[in-house]
Amino acid sequence: MASMVEERVSVPESFRDLKEEEEGEEEDEEEDVCRICRNPGDADNPLRYPCACSGSIKYVHQECLLQWLNHSNARQCE
Repeated sequence: MASMVEERVSVPESFRDLKEEEEGEEEDEEEDVCRICRNPGDADNPLRYPCACSGSIKYVHQECLLQWLNHSNARQCE
C-alpha cells in the first residue's frame, strides 16, 4: 500500500530524522510524539519534521504523514 501512496504524494528529499537530544536539555521535558497518532518515535519508526510547523505539531511519523496526505488529498501542510 505504501507504494500506491508514494506514487500519489511527493515526499520531500529533505524529510529529516528527528535530531538527537541536544546536550543540556532537561530530561523531564515531555516526550515528542507524532502529531497524527500521538505515539513517540523509535529506531524503527522515527519522528520526522518535514515542514516549518513547530511545537506539539512539529513531529510526525513518515507512514502517518503519507496516510494523512492520501486520505486528505492534500499536497502540502496546512
